[in-house]
Amino acid sequence: MSIFRLKGKLRRMVKMAQQALEWAGQSPTAIVPHMNLSLIYYEWNDLDGAAGHIQQAIEVGKLVGTMQARVMIQYFLARVRLAQGDHDEFVKALERADLEANDIAGQTTTHANLAVYHMLFAIVQDDLATAGEWGSKLARYADALNHEYRHIPLRLLIAQGNKSEALEKLQVLCDEAVKSGMHGLVIEYRLYQTLAAETEEAALEFLSEALSMAEPEGYIRTFVDEGKLLAPVLEKAISRGIEPEYAGRLLRIIEEEQLRKQGKLKKPSGTTPEPLSDRELEVLPLLAAGLSNRQIAERLVISVGTAKTHVHNILQKLEVSGRTKAIARARELKLL
Repeated sequence: MSIFRLKGKLRRMVKMAQQALEWAGQSPTAIVPHMNLSLIYYEWNDLDGAAGHIQQAIEVGKLVGTMQARVMIQYFLARVRLAQGDHDEFVKALERADLEANDIAGQTTTHANLAVYHMLFAIVQDDLATAGEWGSKLARYADALNHEYRHIPLRLLIAQGNKSEALEKLQVLCDEAVKSGMHGLVIEYRLYQTLAAETEEAALEFLSEALSMAEPEGYIRTFVDEGKLLAPVLEKAISRGIEPEYAGRLLRIIEEEQLRKQGKLKKPSGTTPEPLSDRELEVLPLLAAGLSNRQIAERLVISVGTAKTHVHNILQKLEVSGRTKAIARARELKLL
């Protein structure tokens, strides 16, 4: 399934992971599809959904699971907690990942990946000193680094101001990815090129390509996680008419998260959400029952795309970020 993620086929990956879960049930083989679903739900900014699948992977992993898998699970959890703004739980999950990794002998791919994660977390938190330390460790694990993470060290170069060097190396990687059809990687490379661009025009050109490739598959966190640097470029893109609806949505999420971190995002008390349509009220109990979009579509005899639209509208109208919160909010409003 990871090949679909590298190719940028997120929706196809979710379909396959859901099928794999149906076959696996509660057996140990369910760990991988749960982890894959957590990745995609995170990308789609359904943080509750991502956390839910991580928790299920943890439960299945108690039966049997490799040490490497346990490290990855805790990393996924740390990433979600950081995005949710829960710093204490973020730190705990990362500490658990480090603890598990200490029991793995040698300089393995797991150690290389963990160095990648620590470095990115430090960059996001503007701690360049720590990021540099992990970057040095990552250099020692270079031979063990996953192919899909080859561009991550270049993010440190960008953070350190070595943008021209990063741009040169990113272009080589991007040319390779284009030839091999790895569009998921191309999106990430173009995003990094946007951050490293020497001129506004170049940045907008890179971003335009990344957005046009990412929008059909619903990419969100790839862009939002670079919020601080990316927000000004998104504003320019919107003013130039470059994917204005999509770019605007990403910018709103970035701004909301920045306000939340600053403690300035306050919601008026007693507000009533926009009423759900009759069809959305039919979808809501199916959502609460845990049905997938495809199962909802089959139950109501509608297309999967229509089911996705109804679910998306429900989340928007209830002003929540994921299915779990939508169900809780609906119960508060006595819609269920």
